[in-house]
Amino acid sequence: MHVLKRILSVFCLLALVLGFSTAPASAEGTVFETSRQLGYLTGGEWVDCGYDNERLAFDRDADGVLRLMSRENGLPYLTFKGYDGGPADYTINELRTSAPAMKFFEIIATKGPKHHNNGYWLVSKQDNEWMVFMTVDSLATMGYNPRTNNTLVSAVNANGNGKLIVTCKPDIPPAAIPAGADKDGTLRLNLAWEPSVRWFSVQLWEPAATPGLDLGSAAPAASPAVSVSNTPAAPAPSMVNRAPAATRGNAGPVMRIEENAAGNGSVLTATIPRYKFFPMEYLLLIPKS
Repeated sequence: MHVLKRILSVFCLLALVLGFSTAPASAEGTVFETSRQLGYLTGGEWVDCGYDNERLAFDRDADGVLRLMSRENGLPYLTFKGYDGGPADYTINELRTSAPAMKFFEIIATKGPKHHNNGYWLVSKQDNEWMVFMTVDSLATMGYNPRTNNTLVSAVNANGNGKLIVTCKPDIPPAAIPAGADKDGTLRLNLAWEPSVRWFSVQLWEPAATPGLDLGSAAPAASPAVSVSNTPAAPAPSMVNRAPAATRGNAGPVMRIEENAAGNGSVLTATIPRYKFFPMEYLLLIPKS
């Protein structure tokens, strides 16, 4: 009986893995069209904006905390503060996409005279609720280190590529440069919207794919002055990810069965070397009968 259970488990997991790994990537269908800077907030000031016919404002208080608020009833929806817990300055950008048509607010926090990055967020509404889709912790899954001094800039639809590319350059010694970065440590990440799961994926972007980005432009031009609480981003719908890593190629799923350490069953492991979000490893314990 336990042999039959093992065979059925293998077929079930294999069907699930193949269903995920062969699903067509939908990010190509969503195009990032435009980015418009709404404001650069450095003091007790705000900038007006709107969503779904509601008047909104991003407001930075004197303590360096940013809030997204309703201008109609004063209700705060989200709050942001610097990654290091201290005050920050904030650039607010409005991003628009097509296929489907969406609007996101991009918030880039900086600190100090070199405008080192101190936070990154992508927010929008989903099912009538305000959601935080991306943070610097999301970028960290692909090698970004928010605990070092970095210059971070974003580019939308550069050279007509229809993508949102975030470029990070750390102020660190060469020995500390992360894998996947340029020789000077520059890391480029493609933040792609996945309509099938209504969330973002993060992928390494080839250095030559987005020429002409000016890393010195991290200091935004001052613009008319707006106020959100630091709500952690919910994880994208997915199975448990044991081993995220940056890989390329088209290798298929790899499966193996081995006795577990406790000796009370077998562990079926299925690895997808290349998945549209990131490489993933699925585990299934098959107990002894």
